[in-house]
Amino acid sequence: MQSKAYLCPKCGENTIYFDGICHSCSQRQRREEILNLSADEVEAMILKIADRIDEIEKWDEIYNDFWALFSLLGIHDPRIARAATAAEIYCPPELYFGAPKGVRDALIAKLDSLQDNAKNTLNDLLCALAWQGDEQTTQLFYELYQNPRPWRQKLYAGTEVYAQIGGWSFDKRGERKSLVFDKCLAAVRVKDSTEKNGGCASERGGDDVGARSKNASGMSEILNFKGGAGGENYEQNAQNGVDKTSNLHAGAQSAHASMDEDAILQNERANFKSDAQKDASGSLNLSENAKDARYEGANQNADEPVQIGKPTGQKCEFCGCEMLDMLRLKADEPRLAFLNLKRDAIFRCCPTCVGSVMYFCKCGADGELQMRCEGEGMEKSYFSQQDMARLSGMKFKLSGEVSPFYGCFSELDTTVGGYPQWVQDAAYLSCPSCGGTMKHLAQIPFGELVQGEGIIYVQICEKCEVLGGCFQCT
Repeated sequence: MQSKAYLCPKCGENTIYFDGICHSCSQRQRREEILNLSADEVEAMILKIADRIDEIEKWDEIYNDFWALFSLLGIHDPRIARAATAAEIYCPPELYFGAPKGVRDALIAKLDSLQDNAKNTLNDLLCALAWQGDEQTTQLFYELYQNPRPWRQKLYAGTEVYAQIGGWSFDKRGERKSLVFDKCLAAVRVKDSTEKNGGCASERGGDDVGARSKNASGMSEILNFKGGAGGENYEQNAQNGVDKTSNLHAGAQSAHASMDEDAILQNERANFKSDAQKDASGSLNLSENAKDARYEGANQNADEPVQIGKPTGQKCEFCGCEMLDMLRLKADEPRLAFLNLKRDAIFRCCPTCVGSVMYFCKCGADGELQMRCEGEGMEKSYFSQQDMARLSGMKFKLSGEVSPFYGCFSELDTTVGGYPQWVQDAAYLSCPSCGGTMKHLAQIPFGELVQGEGIIYVQICEKCEVLGGCFQCT
């Protein structure tokens, strides 16, 4: 066992204190293995998971196999869901994504049979039903919202919050709204010749990642069924193609706005601040080398449809750190057409204060970025010049289509669309303009980019064209 710090021999970037390779490289290696499985190997894994489903709660081999197939290949096979139901295993709730109606009915029957003191099972069942998420489940959640059962007082939140676990919500009339995009693309980091050798296949270009994932999904279509809301013939439809379980707690207050959107619409419109209103007179006192890296990085990404970490010259009003365009998406990029962007999507934030401040951004018709923030930032920036130079110097490439759960596998790549990997509880923001629940747009593994931990979640209000963002870490 190594006792001294040294750089990972594979990526040449991450510091480790043990023999072998760093966690990020290990996860990338595992991802490559899963993406290159044959149809027979996938089938064997599904049968193994179903046969040994009682071991999934050990968070070891069976859990890891299920999570890899689910997140990377989008596989949610009914045999696994049926095995979990028979064993009365409800965690992780993703076991039940789009599960057939027989499984759904069994979950509801179990829910109806529970006593008031079965708090943990109640939580797991509601999360499982949220991920099953068909029309009847939506109706059930709405009925439970209107007429809570006696056990409701045992829980920290109502069904309107649990619905968000599965990526959807409903309004006070019971109308369902999806909070995710079904399509997902990865934005992978591309290393050039000036950077250290090593790296993984996913870092050497994005198109092949999407192609491999899509081929693997196509290979295993016969094994899958199309899940989610509204699917009437689950088992006859093919799937088109970190570890986290939702453990709701008192802090799960994010869904308060979705239940009373009409009332909120009558509130004041957001009082966004434009760049012209902010004090952007001074920039960070970077060294000349850091400045060079910063602007080089900005130029590197100039022609890409996705840019991450672009310096702005604007200073944070709290800590004085330079504000970054943490995410820029080009509206005219054909591969991003599924987002229905009317103009470029820009999310700007302070890299230091993003952990304590929620940022909201909107591009005006004249292209001017308007901003609003909620919360109190840090008094002093801890984002170093080295971090700034590293992030702004990175280059990213938009891949082909991947599994909608691709970003849930591990904190590796930025994903656009698809489902988020919530480090804590689901936290969909309320649009500051209309009060509606915002939709997940992109996930940025911030800790992976700056050698730390945590994820930035960028969300969008499609009605108001407002982007918002929040941060979670362990």
